[in-house]
Amino acid sequence: TLDRDFIIAATTSGDYLVVSVKHKRIVRVVEACKKGLNSVVALPNGVLTGGGDATVNMFDHEGVVVGSCQVDGAVLGMSCSTDYVEVILSTTAGTVYRLNVATMQHITISEAHTDSVVAVAFSPGNSERLGTASMDGTCKVWDLAEYTVISTARPLKGQERGAYPTCIGMSDVMLSGWSDGRVLAHDIFTGENLWSIDQAHVG
Repeated sequence: TLDRDFIIAATTSGDYLVVSVKHKRIVRVVEACKKGLNSVVALPNGVLTGGGDATVNMFDHEGVVVGSCQVDGAVLGMSCSTDYVEVILSTTAGTVYRLNVATMQHITISEAHTDSVVAVAFSPGNSERLGTASMDGTCKVWDLAEYTVISTARPLKGQERGAYPTCIGMSDVMLSGWSDGRVLAHDIFTGENLWSIDQAHVG
């Protein structure tokens, strides 16, 4: 904690421990998330936790939840601003967020693939829009004027686990070929699946 009287420790079971430095004992155990707790930040008014279940929770000094939000993947790490107003946090989905601690409102400030990029394609006649396909199982459309992600497309719910796009084409939709033999079409601006051809190829 900020007064250095207590140590806040995260556990793989999803709890955080409050340990008294002076008395060398655990004074409180608080359940913070359903999967492993990956990051904790001590704040003047409590403790902020980032969990493996993609939740961010704000606890008061008594261990009561006073705010929470959901992000797009397991929280990997958090770093607090010097005035304790905002926190920067990163997730396993390759996203970096800026979070307002008081309101628990967050904005995306950066996105990235989390595995190898295997294909890229430009929109015809538009050099500012680029599509990428990655072995992380996503396709992204990028705005190269701002270096931001316009949309992210994911596999269908019925696709085999671990399927990933192997090629991509851009037109008025984003077309992609997948490792399980499917062809998918996604909306460029929302990432929504528009149609698919199952078993277009064997393998």
